[in-house]
Amino acid sequence: QSFGLRPGSARLITIRYSHYNERARWALDLSPMPYTEDAHPPGFAQFAIQDVTGGRKSASPALVLPDGEVLDDSALILRRLHELFPEELSWLYPAGYAEEILELEDELSLGLGAPIRQFAYAIALDGESYSLTRPYLTKESALIEKVLFYFGGRRISRAIVEIYNCRSACIPHAEEALRGVF
Repeated sequence: QSFGLRPGSARLITIRYSHYNERARWALDLSPMPYTEDAHPPGFAQFAIQDVTGGRKSASPALVLPDGEVLDDSALILRRLHELFPEELSWLYPAGYAEEILELEDELSLGLGAPIRQFAYAIALDGESYSLTRPYLTKESALIEKVLFYFGGRRISRAIVEIYNCRSACIPHAEEALRGVF
């Protein structure tokens, strides 16, 4: 259960600093949908997300709508919010351009989103700056998660670095991919 969940509001399960999570947060902030953010440190959000997706997904973000519908990807969240609030969010997918925008979203998710994640994780989790980023990684998380991450965060970070192949040595490759997009 999310702490502070308001009746009739959606629940956005996140890790605080992810650009995919920020995208969902941004769309929700611009929509009339009331929501509560359920933020977790890296490695902890997966438990809440697996719970609401029946173990199908573990990556954030996930949005649980007031009716119980679960959206487990930032692109799905934007598209569904556009469907629910067509007047307020008409500019997201304007008529005549929606298909082109959807194609661009998919292209940028792989070409821009993945290298940014690799770049950011390498800096935040694998680099010398880990001790500086750790307080931000647990921002707005439950106290128990902050304590557990304090003691186990380095081990969790190493696992994430392995899963996403985001070692500091990968930064030049990620930079090259980002320059290619631009």
